[in-house]
Amino acid sequence: MKELRENLFDLFNEDHLSLADAGPLKFKPTSASVSREKNLTLEFLFTSAEWSLDHEPDIPAGTLYKAQDKMIFTSPSGASYTADGVSYRRHESSSSARGLQTTYRFALHSLEMNTPNDEPPAAIIEWIGNLTTGFFGNARVTIDNAETSNIKIGDGNQSIVVNRSVSAGGTSTILKIFIGGYTVYLAHLRDRNDDGSRSRDGYIAYQGNPDADTRRKIRDSVSFVLGLPIVLYGHTAYSATGHPISMRSQSTYAYGGRIFDLHDRPPYPINKLPTENMIDGDLFSKTAEGLYRKYDELNFLSLSWTYWHGACAAYSTAAVYFGGLIEQLQKTARKLNPSEDGGLLKAKEWENLKSQLLDILGPAQIDPAMKKIIGNKIRGLNQLPNNVALERLFQQLGLGISEAEKTAWKHRNNAAHGNSSVDHEAVILNNKLLQLIFHRLLGAITGCSNQYVDYYSLHFPVRAISDPVPGR
Repeated sequence: MKELRENLFDLFNEDHLSLADAGPLKFKPTSASVSREKNLTLEFLFTSAEWSLDHEPDIPAGTLYKAQDKMIFTSPSGASYTADGVSYRRHESSSSARGLQTTYRFALHSLEMNTPNDEPPAAIIEWIGNLTTGFFGNARVTIDNAETSNIKIGDGNQSIVVNRSVSAGGTSTILKIFIGGYTVYLAHLRDRNDDGSRSRDGYIAYQGNPDADTRRKIRDSVSFVLGLPIVLYGHTAYSATGHPISMRSQSTYAYGGRIFDLHDRPPYPINKLPTENMIDGDLFSKTAEGLYRKYDELNFLSLSWTYWHGACAAYSTAAVYFGGLIEQLQKTARKLNPSEDGGLLKAKEWENLKSQLLDILGPAQIDPAMKKIIGNKIRGLNQLPNNVALERLFQQLGLGISEAEKTAWKHRNNAAHGNSSVDHEAVILNNKLLQLIFHRLLGAITGCSNQYVDYYSLHFPVRAISDPVPGR
């Protein structure tokens, strides 16, 4: 089913294209092709019957800059291909009996194809990677075997129809969820990698025309609930009759490839017993929707970015990420539910004491610069210590906290301050506890789930959000 895969490169490489805007090119190409590299970036490959020309940008090595050059190609059918963020990589020239040839390689941020069809999309399918391969869903993909074949994703008036070029029959099971007011289907493809392992590629199909920002919020929410960071390759927008209106592929960031070594760890239960590998669509929808509703208030874009870096980090530094996430949630919780109990002393008590301390400092005969520093320290004396602030937040949210969790919180700054530990087992276990503290706080603040999966304890029991992680 190539229609449900990233097939923009095949269209570009097989189409009879004309170069409408050469952008940064300083030569006339005799051929052009585009591909996705192993590190998931996009690359142009051009050939030219000329000696090499200098394409090195006049930018000092190590300079951070944004590639903004564009190239535009057109096809006889009226479709246009726009390459954005094009930048030179390298080239090599050769001479043979057939003549001169130079091969150029350019990086690009994205490649987009648009057809002359200007009707609004009826559905969008995103090509994604790094899905778990062990779940079964609650909906079907049906491929008819008529002479004009279609792929039908889902059932009834919530289904999505994609026109298919080759006729064949068959069905497969996918996951149907409701989030952000949209019907969304999630599926992994039944491909095999070169080594025989099952591919982790798949797609997300949206009924309707959600914009890129909405799809990102949905994708981030779904990704967190699945327990794996989804990577986005691109998407296709379809007409009501199932024909492509536009396609887009983009270079993808995959955390240095480390995400593909992660095991899926859903933070909250998404199945109903006694089944273990059958995702419950309603439960999944409720959990993902809870995160989606609070996405902007929580700045979940930043939270998820940091969270997955923490999941991929070395165990000696992971506590820095998870500790920072918890502190960010603390600040957000205070904004969402302001409390007078925000310091060691109540506001009136502290104002009286602060005035007395500053009055004592005022006439002191000391260096003015030092006096200013001491004054600032006095003004910050009422700030809650981090351990007290966390315990009060847990209490405010109706959560219990164990001694093991308190210990992990005390040791979270060791990595940030260069305090190494020879007890590697304790460091790893504390990282697990910090991650679970984040899961519990996020679940309580968003209401997305009243249970969490305890990956600290043996056999990964499911516990109530209010129940702490017990010590070993």
